Amino acid sequence: MRAAGENIRWDALPSAVIVGAEVARCTACGAHGMTFPALSKLVDLAARTVVSKQGRLSGGEVRFLRSILDLDGGELAEALGSNPSTLSRWEHDRQPIGRHADLFLRALVLLQLGGEPTPATYFQRIAKGIFPAQRQHGAYAGEPVR
Repeated sequence: MRAAGENIRWDALPSAVIVGAEVARCTACGAHGMTFPALSKLVDLAARTVVSKQGRLSGGEVRFLRSILDLDGGELAEALGSNPSTLSRWEHDRQPIGRHADLFLRALVLLQLGGEPTPATYFQRIAKGIFPAQRQHGAYAGEPVR
């Protein structure tokens, strides 16, 4: 076995790479193993980074945040006021997650992670930065048409 620091793509969060992961590889067959002494800190940091990112959540990010909440697809869909087939479309990038579901998912994850209270202004900034109001039939989305 030979141990070395490697950059490893993280399956749990497809857009992430773990830089300098300690990987032990068998020189004969190539089998490998990794150890993460601070895995919970890595997961926490990744979740907080995804929750605070600019832009709409990607399918892989929705799936990752669902794993943080330890919910199956049906449970998360119900919590978000959606249905499992819609959640599946979000997770497979066949349909973008809606504005309210995106913000609510982020809030649920922050509640799960705990720590300092998150001010409402945090979500106002995210909402404005990610999803500018869209006009639909003479009204803004979510407003009644008069």
